[in-house]
Amino acid sequence: MKNRVILLLILLQVMLLSSTEIDQLKQRFRLISGGFTDGKIALKFELENDVLCDSIAVYRSYNQIDIPVDIYKLPISKYIVYANQEFQDANIADNVDYYYCAVGYFNGEAWAISDNLKISVPNLELPIADLSYKEISLEVDKKNYILKVLANKDEVLKKYPIAMGENPYSRKLMRDRVSSPEGIYQIVYILKNATNYKAFDLNYPNTIDRVRYEVAKDLKLIPQQEAIGGDIQIHGMGINTNWTLGSFALRNGDIDEIIDSNLIRRGTKVIITGYEITSEDISYLDRYWTKGEIKIIQNKLRELGYDVSSDGVLGPNSRKVLGNFQYQNGLKVTCELDRKTCQKIGYIPSDVRP
Repeated sequence: MKNRVILLLILLQVMLLSSTEIDQLKQRFRLISGGFTDGKIALKFELENDVLCDSIAVYRSYNQIDIPVDIYKLPISKYIVYANQEFQDANIADNVDYYYCAVGYFNGEAWAISDNLKISVPNLELPIADLSYKEISLEVDKKNYILKVLANKDEVLKKYPIAMGENPYSRKLMRDRVSSPEGIYQIVYILKNATNYKAFDLNYPNTIDRVRYEVAKDLKLIPQQEAIGGDIQIHGMGINTNWTLGSFALRNGDIDEIIDSNLIRRGTKVIITGYEITSEDISYLDRYWTKGEIKIIQNKLRELGYDVSSDGVLGPNSRKVLGNFQYQNGLKVTCELDRKTCQKIGYIPSDVRP
């Protein structure tokens, strides 16, 4: 959260610069390629002798990046580097050209801006042999604009670049036509002839989405008349901008490759992480909660004054109570046992990251 606030302040400060000031700052700072090695892109920062930087904001996109940065329309990932002359980017897709631009800061003020630097990541073949015995899943990383094909949860077979809708920072809660879901889903249909070339249909809204939606209406967080929405897909038609209505877009050749591999079937798990459900939350969400564990959670909520049954079942009613607990404690209203919620309640399972 701290880094995100700093990043937003940095972005606002850069947007206030005039074109003349930006041109002057570009003369003081160079971004140097260290190349692509071992699945990472290495960057170095070269500053003039009189230039000091205590932090550097690195922007990455598939397109040339202009300052000020349009962080909503373009598929842009952002990283803050503190007191360092180098940056390694390991959160990259295969077979894509990336453009990088960096802004150096000193005492909270923009002090130097780099020109764009283009780095190409080579293609990696999607392995399809001898995988029949492995559990295949997909993972969408909204922060880094990557879709991963995984085997046995953590073996990365290939990473593809994606685009989204015009609000990539929000988790879909209702029909807004700009934000994308976060959480754990399944593929329900594979469409080889779709509106956007080819597509995987996801089961949004699922049971948890419906509970969150009802809780949000009860708390008056969303308009009462707004529908929950649906028709979320992973589909083709390109990645140059954030252009979808909340789905995840791939290049046509990439979705061809995934479908033609026959690795993905109806029921394939799709894990989506972003700014509400983070990668740290997945070990909590993607596990089997025993009846005894759920009873512990329910009893702790009862001790805090919440009206919830101690039946060991995390059903809709218990999830609604959980959502109200989250709202009253300043947490994201996920209606799920995510990391921060478990920490606040005071119960951390032994098999997850604390």
